[in-house]
Amino acid sequence: MIRFWRWAALVGIAGLDAIAVAALFGARSRGVALLAGAGGHAALCLASTWTMFAGDSPWAGSGARLRALACAIAFFMPVLGAPGLLVALSSAFGGRPADEPKWRTVPIDGGRSRRAGRGGSRLAFGRIAGLLRTRTSETSATRFRAVLEVPRFKVRESAAILRSCLDDPFDEVRLYAFARLERLRDDIESTTRRLTQSLPGAASHDLATLHLRIAESHWEACYLGLVEGAVLADAMERARHHATEALRLHPRDAAASFLLGRVHLRSCNYLDAVAQFEMALEAGFPAIRVLPYLAEAHFAQRHYGLVKVLMRDLAGLPGEQALPGGVMEFWR
Repeated sequence: MIRFWRWAALVGIAGLDAIAVAALFGARSRGVALLAGAGGHAALCLASTWTMFAGDSPWAGSGARLRALACAIAFFMPVLGAPGLLVALSSAFGGRPADEPKWRTVPIDGGRSRRAGRGGSRLAFGRIAGLLRTRTSETSATRFRAVLEVPRFKVRESAAILRSCLDDPFDEVRLYAFARLERLRDDIESTTRRLTQSLPGAASHDLATLHLRIAESHWEACYLGLVEGAVLADAMERARHHATEALRLHPRDAAASFLLGRVHLRSCNYLDAVAQFEMALEAGFPAIRVLPYLAEAHFAQRHYGLVKVLMRDLAGLPGEQALPGGVMEFWR
């Protein structure tokens, strides 16, 4: 609406300016006509300049020099000066980018639709970790692009590297990592709350599975490092309680024994951890998953002979199941 009235005023001023210029050249008395015409033309130029810069104009803060230039052009180019200047300035400044920052929408649905930069090339996890460790002001933008790639990896890897970004000096990196970790924590808490609320009305044959799922949900928050302090202690206790309840209802549950063993191992209850891991093996839980934790529990108790035996058992597993050579060499 302001632009419409500005144009309407300029058209009216241009018409009056045309009449003034015609009177200037058509009057019989040259002295009076020159004085009146020039004075009227100058007044109309001032009026047109004020009209151009009035209202919501993108050039309102440009200062007196631009206003003086507009008035001079309008004065020395009668009739067409003011409208022509407005057209020129509108075309020059009308498409000028706004001062507000342009934000780029980045999906955070786990990274399935994310692309790294313009080329869409994906960086390896080790490369991303290396970029995020180089914390200088020159690498801030690179670190931010790298951290946007983190959620496409496994949750355990993502959580670990996101936690390392919480003390990054660049605000965007730090805030994005915090937001992603908060989302992971909220998702786990929502799952835990939903499962816990379903306990009272669950059928008796589903109780053991339900308790195990609740224990796994509590353990996941601890395992991913999403909780700490008193909240961590409470989550560990709840995981232990529900895993124990699942074993009470189903004593031969290999998954429950394995999970309870990991909870005991994390709590430094090594004797109980060894007992649960051995129960998991007897119940048929995969040895490739149990033996490394069982070796860790014996190592913490300085049972180095048993550790060597477990390493030999791991080395004797089929090739597709055996641990990488670097891990085996570390334990030896």
